[in-house]
Amino acid sequence: SIDFFFAQNYKDILIGRAVLKEKLGLIEIKNTYAEKWLNERNQYIDKKFLYDPRRKSLYLLNLSGDGDQVIGLQLRPIVRKNVGSKYYTYNLSGIYKKLFKELDPDIILRAEELDPISTVFGFSYVDLDSMITIFEGPLDSWLCPNAIALCSINNQFPFDVSNKRWLLDSDKTGREKMRSLLESGDKVFLWDK
Repeated sequence: SIDFFFAQNYKDILIGRAVLKEKLGLIEIKNTYAEKWLNERNQYIDKKFLYDPRRKSLYLLNLSGDGDQVIGLQLRPIVRKNVGSKYYTYNLSGIYKKLFKELDPDIILRAEELDPISTVFGFSYVDLDSMITIFEGPLDSWLCPNAIALCSINNQFPFDVSNKRWLLDSDKTGREKMRSLLESGDKVFLWDK
């Protein structure tokens, strides 16, 4: 298993979910505004979510197969009048550098080794022998079985398999990406809101 390989070979650098929660002052989703927000989007409340009540931000966690280690994350402000970006994506080294303010170059270099897969949400759970559905964002991917999210339409799918299909937003960027994917022989579906 890919997840087992990373868990064994990088266990010293993966971030415990409890450590992330404590260091950043996050709380569980239950009985918060974030729970209501997620329920309205048909999300199942589990370990892949944490909440920052001060900033009214939802943390979407890319977890290891056991659900205890954080590999990467997306931060999603969920207040109605958010003036910044809709999502902030952090690979593993970004969590260390930007959120933990870690300065140790050995830790950063080790984390950077996992950066290429740290924002591929769901890689710990995906069955590479079955049809894989690729989404842009984690929230969408968590609504579909055997799916992953790349956190950007411009990120590459990291596995060399032919049994994949793409579900992209039907916007200008999605239509442009669709053309190149179809030319390479991939299956693509564009969806509206």
